[in-house]
Amino acid sequence: MQHADIPPSQLPHCKICDADVQAIELVSNVEEWTDKLVELQLWVRLCYSALAAGDHANVTRCTDQALQFSCPDDPKHQLV
Repeated sequence: MQHADIPPSQLPHCKICDADVQAIELVSNVEEWTDKLVELQLWVRLCYSALAAGDHANVTRCTDQALQFSCPDDPKHQLV
């Protein structure tokens, strides 16, 4: 079974690691992505990792970024 196949409720509660926090910062700091699907996949995976760690601030941050792909012109999906 792969890590991504395990529901977050069954993962052990752990603190988000420094590498994940650094990855969130790196992904946030990219000015322009040449492949938007890669960007979306990174936000979703980082969101899942933050959820598994119980880091709700980064869950919200990553989710907000990922939601911008669904309706980029919709004001309710714009970052505040």
